[in-house]
Amino acid sequence: MKKSTRLFGALLALVFVLALLPVSAFAAEPTAPTEPAKPEFVVTEGMRGMLKNVAGMEYKVGENGQYTAVPDGTSEVELTFSGFDVTYTVYVRPVGGGEETKIVVERQPNPYDIYVKEVVPTTTKGGSDGKIIFNQRVRLEYGPGVGDMEIIETDAITGLKAGIYYIASPAADNKLASVVQAINVADYNPVTVTFNPGDHGTGEMEPITVQKGYNFEVPECTFTPVADSENNYEFAGWDTDPNIVKFEDGKCSVQTDTEFTAKWNAVPKTSVTVTFAPGDHGEGEMEPITAEVNTAIDAPECKFTPVADGETKYEFDGWATDEHIEVTEDGKFIVKNNTVLTAKWKEVKEPVMKDITLTYDYNDGSGKGSSETKTVEEGTNAQFVLPQAPYQRDEHEFQGWEIAGNVYKAGETVYNSVDATAKAVWKERKALHYVLRFDANGGTGAPEAQDMGMSKRREVRLTVTDKVPTKDGMKFLGWSLHKGTEVVLQPGSVCLLNEKFPDLTVYAVWADPASAPKTGDESNAALWAGIAAVSLIVVAGAVFFILKKNKKKDDEDQIDTQE
Repeated sequence: MKKSTRLFGALLALVFVLALLPVSAFAAEPTAPTEPAKPEFVVTEGMRGMLKNVAGMEYKVGENGQYTAVPDGTSEVELTFSGFDVTYTVYVRPVGGGEETKIVVERQPNPYDIYVKEVVPTTTKGGSDGKIIFNQRVRLEYGPGVGDMEIIETDAITGLKAGIYYIASPAADNKLASVVQAINVADYNPVTVTFNPGDHGTGEMEPITVQKGYNFEVPECTFTPVADSENNYEFAGWDTDPNIVKFEDGKCSVQTDTEFTAKWNAVPKTSVTVTFAPGDHGEGEMEPITAEVNTAIDAPECKFTPVADGETKYEFDGWATDEHIEVTEDGKFIVKNNTVLTAKWKEVKEPVMKDITLTYDYNDGSGKGSSETKTVEEGTNAQFVLPQAPYQRDEHEFQGWEIAGNVYKAGETVYNSVDATAKAVWKERKALHYVLRFDANGGTGAPEAQDMGMSKRREVRLTVTDKVPTKDGMKFLGWSLHKGTEVVLQPGSVCLLNEKFPDLTVYAVWADPASAPKTGDESNAALWAGIAAVSLIVVAGAVFFILKKNKKKDDEDQIDTQE
C-alpha cells in the first residue's frame, strides 16, 4: 500500500513539472532561413543576356563604368555588349554602396553574325595561296591544330597551303570557348571547261580552267548567232551535263572536264529589200541588200562614183532616206519596209588660206614690240595664247594686254578673224622705303641703319657696312636673318632688298672665341666656304641675293629681263 502511494505521488510530481514547461519545448525544430539568390548573368546569344537577381541593387559594366540603379519592381535587367572583346566584367552592389559582386561575362558563339564566307583553294599544285574569307572582320582562335591555336583579328586568313585548319571563338584564358570548326583548304585540282557554239552559233571561245567542285562565274556567251531563212536566234543559256555541272545563283561548279554547249531560241523574222540610186552627181551600180524588219543596220558604204560638173567636183554626203527608214542617234538605219536609198553629194571646195597677225606693242615709249602670225582657213578664227610680260619694266607692274578696248590676262586665249594689236598695260608701282637695319643681338655699337630712301623699283641693291658691333668675350661672325640662326651676310657683302621685305633687320651672330672657327682651321673650312658662297636666301617669300664682294653694280636704268 505504501509502495503504490509513493508511485502515484511520483506521477503527480512529473505531471506538475511538464505542465510548467513552455509550449515551445514541445514544438518541432524551426527551418533554417534560406539565403537570397545571388546575382548572375545569363547569356541568350552572342554578348546579349539578362542580369538576374538584382532587385534593389545597382550595376556597372567595366572597372571605369558608371553605376545604374535597377528599376524599382524588377529583379533583372537586359544587357547587350559590343566589340571584339572576349569577356566583359559587370559589378553589382546594393544601391548607394556596399560589397560588390563581380560577374565575368564570356562571349558566346553567334552563327547569325559571323561566318565563313568563302574558302579559296590554292591556285597551283602544292601552292600556298589558299584563303579562308569571313563575312566581316572577326576576332577568333586559329591554327593548324586544336592544340596549336592563337587569337587573331582579321577578315581573311591568307597564304594557306592545302590542308585542314581550325577556328573557334576565343576566351579570356586563350582556351576554346566553343566547338572547334575544321576548315578544309583544297589543293589545286583543275578541270577544263570547253565551249561549243551549238546548232545556231558560230565562232570560237577559249577553254577555261577552274577548280574542281568550286564555284566560278558562269561564262558569257561570245558566239555569234547564225540566222536561217525563217528565223533569227538569240542565246538561251548553256546546255550541260547535270551530273557534272551544278548551277546556283549565277555561278556553277564542275566535277570533271566538261563541255558547255550554247542553246538558242528561234526568233521568227521578216525581211525587206533596200535598193540604191546614184543621185544627181553619181554613177555606177550597187547591189540591193536584204534587211530585217525593225532591225538596226549600219549605213551602207557608198560605191557610186562622183561625177564632176565642169570644174566643180563632188563628194559623197550621206544617204537620202524616206518614211520607211528611221535613223538612230548613232547613225544606224532601222528599215521598216522596202525602200530606196539615194546618194547625196556636196561640192568639194579647195580651202582658201589667209594669215592673221597679232602685233604686240610693249607700250613703254621705246617703240619696241613683236608679232605672231597664224595661217588659217578663210572664214575661221586664228587662236592666240597671250604671252607673259615681255620683260619686267622698272617701276611698273604688268597688268595684261589690251585688244580692241578689252584687257586680257597673260595665258588667256583670244580668237581673231582679222589682224589686231595687243598693247601692254602697265601700272606705275607705289614707291617703297628701302632700309637695312642692324641689331647687335646683345652686343653694342650696332651700325646705323642703311637708309636707301624711297624708290618705285622692285629691288634695291646696297653694300653691307664694314662697321661691326662688339660684345665682351665673344667673337662677331656676321649677320643673320633671325636671332640664333646661321650667318647669311658679311660686312662688305652686296645685298638686294626686294619689294616684299623692303625694311629688313639683320642680327649679329656671336660665338665663343674658343669654339668659333679660326682662319686656317681645316675642320671648319667647309663652314666658312659655305658662308662665303651663300647667294640666295628665301624667307617667307622674300628673295635676297648675296652677290660677290666688289661686283660692279648693274646700270639701274637698264631693263632687267629677269623677275
